[in-house]
Amino acid sequence: MLSLSFRDETTTVVKKYQNQHKSLEDESLQIFLAADQSPPGLSSPQSLFEPINEVAMAHFVNSFVSGSHFDYLPGLYSKTSIMTPLQSSMYASALANLARERCESDMMRTAQSYYGQALRQTKKALLSEQATQDSTLVSVLILSLYETIALSDQMSIKSWDTHTEGAVSLLQLRGLESLQTDMGQKLYIQVSNNIRVSCVQRAVPLPTRFIELDKQATVFLDHSNPVLQFWPIVDAFIHLQIMDRSRDLYEPMTIMKQALMLEQMLMDLTNGLSSLGVYEVLEHENIPKEAFEESAHWYKDHRVARLWNTIRMTRIFVNEVLYEQSSILLETQIPAESISWNAIQLLATETATDAATGILASVPQFIQKPKDQNLHPLRVSTVSGLVWPLSAVGASKLVSEEARKYAIQTLLVIGRDARLPSATKIAEKIEIGAIDGLSW
Repeated sequence: MLSLSFRDETTTVVKKYQNQHKSLEDESLQIFLAADQSPPGLSSPQSLFEPINEVAMAHFVNSFVSGSHFDYLPGLYSKTSIMTPLQSSMYASALANLARERCESDMMRTAQSYYGQALRQTKKALLSEQATQDSTLVSVLILSLYETIALSDQMSIKSWDTHTEGAVSLLQLRGLESLQTDMGQKLYIQVSNNIRVSCVQRAVPLPTRFIELDKQATVFLDHSNPVLQFWPIVDAFIHLQIMDRSRDLYEPMTIMKQALMLEQMLMDLTNGLSSLGVYEVLEHENIPKEAFEESAHWYKDHRVARLWNTIRMTRIFVNEVLYEQSSILLETQIPAESISWNAIQLLATETATDAATGILASVPQFIQKPKDQNLHPLRVSTVSGLVWPLSAVGASKLVSEEARKYAIQTLLVIGRDARLPSATKIAEKIEIGAIDGLSW
């Protein structure tokens, strides 16, 4: 990463925030800056040091944190005072994660108590000089993780809007000076990813404040990072989503041009990554028998597979738009001009099929067929990255019925063996045709 040199204006920024926080456009922080009391029904835990907390924490670090975007947590936690909200937020998420796996409602209620405590502590930190500390931002990220684990079915669109705006406000508050450390850069990338994914999942534009900040911040980041190389594609994809869902405002050809531009961007990125040889196509004799159509890939780790599969599922969505818009244009063109639209439809189907095959080829490495009954559950941090790509395959109208069924069955395996109910729910929705359109 780049070595940066900024003038330290942290104190100035914090004082300015403290003096102006009432007028700051921080409605986004309302979840943390609400009244002092806990959310309804939440009470403070009796002890921070009950054995179950440490058991849950150890399990959380080993099964969820290790290999995830939160792999920095153990190091940060060991250096952070217990007076910060980080401990309570981690206890909340750790207990919620273990309660989810064991289906224990009493443990989930204990997690809720820590969640209430962490909210109060985070509010206090945001109104103090702790506001710009790494541990405060990480506490907010962990609270969001808790809500994903325990409250996902209760989160409204307004709540997600609040989270997104709150994340932008914290990035602004921390300022560009936070990018002078490796940790600061890592957190900026993680939060920026969260903001983008949130907007993709809800098909809403990126906040204007974030776009302006991102233009300044990305200058100081290492653009050899494939994740950063993917950001322009995500931003263009969000615009395509909005166009596709507002077809009465856009001509089919305008939507088609946006999709074609995106497909070219995806091809360029894929070709660049391919030259790095970041995954291996297994030879026939090494392919597990449970592989789809005798095709399997081997990746350096699940994070590399997640990047490739994110690219592939984006290509599936983009080519579905190309196919649909070609169908519309095909109906309006005279016969002599219809050949090109048929060709685009054929190419879109082939591209989506290839992308789906690539996603399914990553399954055997991370979801091995059980050989005995004593295996541990699948690691959530490893298999969670497969859920949305598999849902893209399962819901696609351009791939074969066999591929769709394989994707759905794999989602059910993840839901069962990784104790991940969201995977099961997605599989069930796909089966009844309740998932459609451009979403991750």
